[in-house]
Parts: sequence; C-alpha cells; structure tokens
Amino acid sequence: MSFNRSEGFFIVFTLGDEKEDWFNAGHFLENIWLAAQSYGLNCAPFASLIQIPEFRNRLQKLLHSTHFPQIVLRIGYPKKEYLSD
Repeated sequence: MSFNRSEGFFIVFTLGDEKEDWFNAGHFLENIWLAAQSYGLNCAPFASLIQIPEFRNRLQKLLHSTHFPQIVLRIGYPKKEYLSD
C-alpha cells in the first residue's frame, strides 16, 4: 500500500451539542487516533479552535455547517528526526 506523506486536518462534527454528543465525539476521536497510530501517523489536536466560542462559530460558518464542530485534529507522518530508533 502506498501513502502520500502530506498531513491533513480532520474535524469531528456532531448533530447536537449536549454531553452525549461530546462523549460520542470523544469515542470517535479515540478510534481515529488509534487507527492513525496503527499506520505510523501522529495526531495533534487543536482544542482552542473549539474551546473559544468565537473560533468555533467562525469555523462552523466557514464550513457552511449546521452541525457542531467538536475537535480539529491534524494527522500526518512525523519527520524522521523525531522518530526514535
């Protein structure tokens, strides 16, 4: 299997914005993170984009979404100099 070495940004959305939705988003995020790790990918969450209401609202509008963004995640291969032998 061949992979592109560029990073990507992922956003987990939910239909609602209640505690159950947050829990489900966290469970989904965990699955994404574990799958990424199994392919040697690193993940970096961008919590401030969601925790600051102005950023969250702007992100939602920018993406023309009626759903609620719960987490923004950068996924990519680590640079070789950061890998341990």
